[in-house]
Amino acid sequence: MSARLLYSSLLLISLFIQKFSFANPTLDLTKIVDVNLSACIAKQAEKQRWQKLSDVKAIKCHGKKINNLAGLENFSNLEKLSLFNNKLTQRTFTPLKILNILILPITS
Repeated sequence: MSARLLYSSLLLISLFIQKFSFANPTLDLTKIVDVNLSACIAKQAEKQRWQKLSDVKAIKCHGKKINNLAGLENFSNLEKLSLFNNKLTQRTFTPLKILNILILPITS
């Protein structure tokens, strides 16, 4: 095998490894108490390729049977949170500093 072919092969393997190591982000969701919320965020993380909590700018989890928001306070760059049609019963919500849009169901 020529040196040029070997170099090209190693370069392609390196690029392949780099691409797929970033394609599967390992977002730490251990502080999210609600398993449904955690699953919803994990699914979005995979699509959006989020790798850390600070990458998350918007979360949309409609109709996921979410009933606890504990842990969301760790998303420091969250600007939009949409949780319509869930089972939220909490009356208190730890505000996020830069949250601009909050969509929650109205309950009586």
